[in-house]
This record gives sequence, C-alpha cells and structure tokens, in this order.
Amino acid sequence: MSLRRLLRIGMPLLLLGAGLEAHAAPILYAISNNASAILRIDAATSVSTVVYSGAPFPLGTRSAALAQCSSGLLYFISGGNNGTLYRFNPYTPAIAPVAIGPTGAPDFIRLSCRPGTEVLYGMGTSPTTLYTLNTTTGAATGIAQLNPDGTIGPVGGIAAKIE
Repeated sequence: MSLRRLLRIGMPLLLLGAGLEAHAAPILYAISNNASAILRIDAATSVSTVVYSGAPFPLGTRSAALAQCSSGLLYFISGGNNGTLYRFNPYTPAIAPVAIGPTGAPDFIRLSCRPGTEVLYGMGTSPTTLYTLNTTTGAATGIAQLNPDGTIGPVGGIAAKIE
C-alpha cells in the first residue's frame, strides 16, 4: 500500500524514524496503531510494508514516539504516563519488540537518537523538559528545562545534531 494511500485513509503514522543505506533511497519506519504494526516505508516508491505485527504487540491504544539510532535499532514508547520503552530490530523482524522498562516520566510524544553516541532523547506532551532515556532500563532523566517561562511557546520537536 502506498504512503499516499495510507495518509488518505487517515492511518495514524505517529513519528517516523529514518535509516539511510549507502546510495539508496531513505527507508522510513512508522507505527500504525490501527494495524498494530511497525511499517517500513520505501521513500523512493512510497510503498509501505509491515515489518512486524502480532502478539504481544505492546501499543494498546497508541504509541507515543519512535526513533531509530545509527545502530539500526528502533526505540518506541507505549502511550500514556510512565509508558514503557521498547526496542525493535527491523533486521530481525520475526523477533517481537523487547520491553526495556517504564520511563517513569510524562507521556512521551517525541524521541530522537543522537548518531554516534546512541543517546536517546525524549519530550512529553507538555514539552518543557528534555529527557534522556536509558536504553538498558527505560528510565527517563530530565536534563534541561526548555522554555521554562513560556515566552517562546511550545517546543514542537527535537533532533540530534551530528558533530
């Protein structure tokens, strides 16, 4: 099914993690809550393929965030406060996502993985605190207050800079 068709029928693609392969079109990953699946999207053709679906799929009603680290691993957080951090290897799709542990923090909707260091960052629905997430335990640690006085409005997203 093409990406355009998925978007036309209103399938919620929450946050895309991108992986680049040498001299190839980018491969994107998305989570479909309707299909309870992790999708692989070929950016050159806009065709999506289910990479993983089935029990026990941990999303419930929604996934809050998705990021791909330079190692190729996908990390996502199940929706809700104190959501659980999960790891999924798209190169071994027959193996179910692995529950790492609860974040112990507010509802995450943004994730970013810093290339080279593999540090996972996250922000919640009230985006004033930037967190790091421990990829061994799932625990979130607040590391910075973004816009604590509210003068610049809500922060809409995060990205890791390659240095």
